[in-house]
Amino acid sequence: MKWKNLALAAVIATGGLASAHAATVKMECGSGATVREFCDYIKARFETETQHKVEFIDLPAASDEKLSMLQQIFATRANNVIDVFAMDVIWPGVIDRHLLDLTDAMKDLEPAFFPSAWQNNVVNGRIKGVPSFIDAGMMYYRTDLLKKYDETPPQTWGELARIAARIQNAEREAGNRTLHGLVFQGKAYEGLTCVVTELVASHGGGNFVDPKGTITINNPRAAEALDTAAKWIGTIAPRGV
Repeated sequence: MKWKNLALAAVIATGGLASAHAATVKMECGSGATVREFCDYIKARFETETQHKVEFIDLPAASDEKLSMLQQIFATRANNVIDVFAMDVIWPGVIDRHLLDLTDAMKDLEPAFFPSAWQNNVVNGRIKGVPSFIDAGMMYYRTDLLKKYDETPPQTWGELARIAARIQNAEREAGNRTLHGLVFQGKAYEGLTCVVTELVASHGGGNFVDPKGTITINNPRAAEALDTAAKWIGTIAPRGV
């Protein structure tokens, strides 16, 4: 499960668009029919209302690979590669100095967004991006197995572990040796960070760092959350998760 907010940002090297001359804005557009349809809508509206042009640019889909490429672009100070792109929730502070200050242009839009999503893109009092969409963590479960064992969807981590273990053990005894009660994003990458953040918060362990910059993750409830997930691996979740 993961929670992620993406924002649109403009690269500092771009500069302003001169109203007297048509310019081409290079904008990232991801893959997929739905995404391309949205990009085409933005392109058509922008070109109609401003008389400027939009050119779509492809960037890596993987978050870490994309950030690495952007940092290489910024390092070369190239001003003709990318102007507008989607950035991950943790990037505003990382690439702050490469982004335009959008405060004057975007400050009136704040009431239209969730407060936390908006504030995530404010660095040192300056707006460095505008929320585009939010990914919310979801739990998928097999309704057929819950019905078979007369269980209801779990509401707590404890219920999840109990139900997963019960169904896994019963199914394996019935011959389904490869069934696991739970799978989740356990690889050492961004996905696990999102899972851990949810686990810690739901256990009352707070955040990794508080608003004042103090590291707060070292507390008993956060430790309990991590111990809980660690016990899943090799029991209800495969070791290769």
